[in-house]
Amino acid sequence: MTAISVPGSSRYAEGQWQPGGYVEPRWRSNCTQVLFGLAAAVTAYEAALAAQGDSFARALANRDYVSPRDVATWADNVDSAGGLYICVAIALAVCFIAWLYRTVANVAALGGGTPSNSPKWAVIWWFVPIAFLWMPYTVVRESWERLATPDHNGQGKLALGWWLCFIGGTLIVRVTNALASDPSADYSTLQTLYADEMLGSGVLAISAVLGLLVVRRMDERARSRALMLARPALSPAGWIGAGTVTATISRATFCTKCGAAAVDGDVYCARCGAPLRAVAGGPSGS
Repeated sequence: MTAISVPGSSRYAEGQWQPGGYVEPRWRSNCTQVLFGLAAAVTAYEAALAAQGDSFARALANRDYVSPRDVATWADNVDSAGGLYICVAIALAVCFIAWLYRTVANVAALGGGTPSNSPKWAVIWWFVPIAFLWMPYTVVRESWERLATPDHNGQGKLALGWWLCFIGGTLIVRVTNALASDPSADYSTLQTLYADEMLGSGVLAISAVLGLLVVRRMDERARSRALMLARPALSPAGWIGAGTVTATISRATFCTKCGAAAVDGDVYCARCGAPLRAVAGGPSGS
């Protein structure tokens, strides 16, 4: 039997759930990245429509002529973009949560210790009132840090920027949409609301781009660790190869600060000098 000893992050408590083997989330990742790209395109288009609505409201407030046909076409485009965004958002939510579930489940098998939140809780937190405002981010951030490698460490601000833009943009758009639906709103008010909606949609577009990068960078960290551990990938259809986990390294320890691999017996990281803390974990195989 070949055991692998892995460190836990000094910033997070070790989880009490039982981790499994490594499963490469290739299709989940690809679908999530494509949908993030579509979300960015749709929200950018919504921002452009909001800018056009702002120009209409400005013209009407100044009592300039606005073609009713142009307004009708714009309204139809707004409805179409809104429906498209809902479809993309639902598909993205399903794919992203599925990808996050598998990514969290892979952390221990890749030498990152056991995340404090299990894969199931990584999903549940999205549906818990109030807690969904920050807990999903903490799940992503913890896996991000636990999967650090020498070539892929730091840059935690990317995940933070993604989450702040997502929450901020969503709140701005929802509030402005609710206020814009007021039939008593005058043209000057609508002008301000459309400007705010343009801002919110633009922030959501930025969030989608950052989300795509978060998924891509976390996959790079996972693949890098898989190669360092010489661990075979597990496809959705089953194991590729013999059907068992085979580790070519008897003990694998990673620095929780910079992600560098350490030799068995090391107390401090040779790369950055941080203390190493080994925690038993990860699957074993013959």
